[in-house]
Amino acid sequence: MAFRFHFTSADLARTRVAGEMAALVELNVAVRVLQDRNHEARFGAWRRTVRGRLAPRARMVLDLVPRHGVSPSFLSPPAS
Repeated sequence: MAFRFHFTSADLARTRVAGEMAALVELNVAVRVLQDRNHEARFGAWRRTVRGRLAPRARMVLDLVPRHGVSPSFLSPPAS
């Protein structure tokens, strides 16, 4: 199901963009994309490169972050 959002100029004037993404949130998203088998055209080359470079010690994060579902709460800290 796709959603389409329509913003007025007033909506856009009130829009704020975060200065930077939280590192653990970024790690969580990257690990999920790395484990996912979808979007081969978009992420396939990146996945192959990362898997080839990922140190054995770093691979434990693959066990920590599930492919789908709920991640450990410390990987998604609440907004400040």
